[in-house]
Amino acid sequence: MDVGPFIKLQRIKQNMKQEDLAKGIVSESYLSKIENQKTNASSKVIQMLFRRLGVGNSDNEDVYIKEKCNEWFKMLFGTTDKEELRRRYDELEGLISLCYTDIQTQFEIFKVRYYLLIDDQSKSLEQLLMLKELRDSFNEVELFFWYKFVGNYHSYTEEFNLAMRFYKLAEEKLELLDLDESESADLNYTIAVTYSKLRDTLKVIDYITKALKFYRKNYHLTRCGQGHILLGISYRRIRMFDKAIENYNLADEISKINNNQELKRLVNINLGYLYASKRESKKAVSYFELVLEDKEATNKDLLIAITSLAEEYYYTNELDKKRTVIDQGLKLLTKLEASGDKYRYFHMKLHAHFYLLTEKFDKFESLVIEELIPYLQKQNDIGSIVTYGTLMGWYFEQAKKYKFATHYYKLSNNAYGQLIQI
Repeated sequence: MDVGPFIKLQRIKQNMKQEDLAKGIVSESYLSKIENQKTNASSKVIQMLFRRLGVGNSDNEDVYIKEKCNEWFKMLFGTTDKEELRRRYDELEGLISLCYTDIQTQFEIFKVRYYLLIDDQSKSLEQLLMLKELRDSFNEVELFFWYKFVGNYHSYTEEFNLAMRFYKLAEEKLELLDLDESESADLNYTIAVTYSKLRDTLKVIDYITKALKFYRKNYHLTRCGQGHILLGISYRRIRMFDKAIENYNLADEISKINNNQELKRLVNINLGYLYASKRESKKAVSYFELVLEDKEATNKDLLIAITSLAEEYYYTNELDKKRTVIDQGLKLLTKLEASGDKYRYFHMKLHAHFYLLTEKFDKFESLVIEELIPYLQKQNDIGSIVTYGTLMGWYFEQAKKYKFATHYYKLSNNAYGQLIQI
């Protein structure tokens, strides 16, 4: 990182005005030129500015910090241990804030991803906005990571089209750089995941196949397993169920080899989805129940299983179990209220089933028509539009409101038409 942008970065991080930093050293306008790389200040001026900012300049420290930063960068793609990530981050933040190093910008850019990994979306956004002021000073490598992590932010907020725009910018930048092959594999994997969210199935298969070549060659078992799950999802969506099961089984074998319970849960969830889409509800239920029984399941995994079971128990005519699992889900959502909109999708689905089961029909209609279906349309969740369009068609048909029933059956049929063309 050049010295001018470094000074600007440190000043912004410390909430210091140009006037306060420049006072008694240089004029405010001259400091602005230094920060924006429009002049070369003397080493004496730079040292005085460094002292006021409380940072030093040592080659020995620079080498050590770079080593520690590169270790931490790798951790951001290879560990789910949030406490260890926090510990390493605190250690690095303490070192880097006291020393001028040319890896500083990269460290600041990687913070965007770090905050997302520890579920601190507001800090991630704050970091993005701060870095936006420095973007013009980024070198080509820094720009690559900037595009990639801005994409990560928009993936986190479920703005997948916007995320894809930034991943494509990162892809263009990567073609011009001589970075490790692992960077290309990770970007291909990330793009495949995003295309899966956008339901562009053929592109998912294309990108994940490219990523898997690297992961197989380098025995990256967890990523291989995740890649086979993505392939399984893609083949399920184009109703090539045997190919989907084959890929889920490969992921299952990998989960056993490296004792990866998280991967095993993903297999069970997706086998549940597969059998639900085939309307083999008893098999679907058996897989979702395995997730529910898993003591290591995350809150999101549990909510996926609970909402799926609430739907499948309807088809198996096990209404007592449906009520029990809905109550379980609502209790869990109450505990998670502090998470804001993070679990809104599950909140809407579970309340829809609760209102229908308890015959609170006005609330059911209002929730599904005004909130749930528009949300599903915005997310392009075609499978769920089929499910809830059909449910509303049936509901209005029972109420002898045939005009409304026709509307929702048509919505469901149109969505199903899109589904079989994907």
